[in-house]
Amino acid sequence: MMAADREELLGRLQLGRDALYEALKGVGEELANRKPSGGGWSILECVEHLALAEEYLLSRLLNATRSEESHENRVREARIMERAADRTGLPIIH
Repeated sequence: MMAADREELLGRLQLGRDALYEALKGVGEELANRKPSGGGWSILECVEHLALAEEYLLSRLLNATRSEESHENRVREARIMERAADRTGLPIIH
């Protein structure tokens, strides 16, 4: 990974962490544990899922072997970034 790519990735991770922190600021235990009436995960379950998924991905990165050829798909990565940043239309727990 090029140094510039690494810095961009770290910057995006920092922005994501900051956005999550801002979204959760002021959420109390009762609200964090409340599940949507139609079913689904509580805020706490969603955050736990994020933590477990990131822990798993980190373990994959740490155990990965280097490859001589790039497997990067910039079009796919751009689509993921575009969609991941837009959370409109998702249900909000009140």
